[in-house]
Amino acid sequence: MSKSEKKLAEMSDREKEEALDLLQSEVEEFDDFTSLVSDVMEEIQSRFSSMPSGELIKSPTGWVKVWKLNGESDREKFLEAVKYFSANAGNLWGTLVCPLVTGIRVQGSFFPTWLPDKRPIVLIDTEGLEHKASAEANLPNSMVDWFDQVNVILLVDKATDSMANSVGKALETIAATGHTQKLIIAFTHMDDLKGENLPDFQTKKDHLRNSIRNVISNQIEKKLTKEIAQYVEHHLEENTFFFGFLDSTKKNDLDKVKPELKAMFECLVNLSLSNSSTAFPEYSFDNLVLAIRDGIANFRNLWKALLDLEAESTIPSADWQSVRALARKYGEGLDDGSLKLKPTADLRSSLGNVISNFLDNPINWKGTPTSEEKKNCC
Repeated sequence: MSKSEKKLAEMSDREKEEALDLLQSEVEEFDDFTSLVSDVMEEIQSRFSSMPSGELIKSPTGWVKVWKLNGESDREKFLEAVKYFSANAGNLWGTLVCPLVTGIRVQGSFFPTWLPDKRPIVLIDTEGLEHKASAEANLPNSMVDWFDQVNVILLVDKATDSMANSVGKALETIAATGHTQKLIIAFTHMDDLKGENLPDFQTKKDHLRNSIRNVISNQIEKKLTKEIAQYVEHHLEENTFFFGFLDSTKKNDLDKVKPELKAMFECLVNLSLSNSSTAFPEYSFDNLVLAIRDGIANFRNLWKALLDLEAESTIPSADWQSVRALARKYGEGLDDGSLKLKPTADLRSSLGNVISNFLDNPINWKGTPTSEEKKNCC
């Protein structure tokens, strides 16, 4: 080991951070660094030259902002063109632009012939949940912002995997933001779910419903209230669907899938058309002030532990590289959605949980709503 390597190994995290900052500042002054960055950007732009035929909309600097393909009715040609922007196949390595794509919008007639109700619908497929996230990892604000804008929230999970912490966090966030009535859960790969204790389809469904109850009990009931947890569980009893053989081309398998797909589509329509509650709760806003104070305190305690300002046995401090990446993101005016640390999402979640608890406990009600109307309203 060289002398310089020994010094590096002996450095503290803070000293390493300062050394890397200094190194970056020095390197950015070199002409070779600027040349390297230009080469990388030119290599990225070269990918645009092999795009499928279509309309390109570019920025003043020549960077492609939008690609359009109109009037393509051939399914194979359409899928082949879209693959360039969405695929990750190894045989296409080095030619794709999918890491640069922020969204794909497709319009057309995609209804199966056997579905009688063909009213227009818009499906918004967001980024997948982080299956390796901890129970404390909050959903990015960009995803939560969609909750207010959509009629239905369809949460899709794989039946063969146990419900990840991120799925539980999604359920918690949906409940805390008051969108439980919009929620539908769909389990896929039911045909691949096997076990000695799962002899038939019904026992598989019961097994997955128990998984949902465990998540509700361990996350929603503990973070929010027992009443909210009960409401979520009751809602999901009628709004959870189970699918197998979705990729099968065999007629017998398709016949098994059709009834559940029809039932889910009918549920999507009904939830979209459901009326809001006519119950009107009354609150003490002194309690709201106290709730917000508690939410901010919870957020500060979390981040004091993450930044190693105060020790907390249940919260490990964040590594300095993550803190540095976060600071750079904010310094450049970028969103923190792709990072492990999400302070804005943490603050939203902390305030959302305490405000949800506040809203779930009104001091009085106008009129004489039923207990079910009270639950729906809260």
